[in-house]
Amino acid sequence: MDEIRRVLPVVKIVIWATMIPVDAASDGEWAEWRAILASIVNIVSTRRAAGDANLHLCSAWAHQSAEAGWSTATGTLDPATGVTSTTLSDIVHPGDVAREQANEALAAAIANII
Repeated sequence: MDEIRRVLPVVKIVIWATMIPVDAASDGEWAEWRAILASIVNIVSTRRAAGDANLHLCSAWAHQSAEAGWSTATGTLDPATGVTSTTLSDIVHPGDVAREQANEALAAAIANII
């Protein structure tokens, strides 16, 4: 950000705060991700408070559902509820609807900023 500000002092910057899905395999990672997200939020908040009104945060992690589009392993159907319990086979790469959810959040951030 410092280099971008040096070269383009008033350009609008959107910081993409990425996410990992809620899943048994990734829940253990949230302790680390919470700290990363807190740092990103702190950096953006501090710089905005110091007068950088052209720095913005896209909170993509808050707009995604692990159930919508992440690759899943074969699950077990509960016949009483019709709900299938499963785990995610890929906790790093969103697909389908999950990718669309993240892109919608980024598109909205860009549309509202630019």
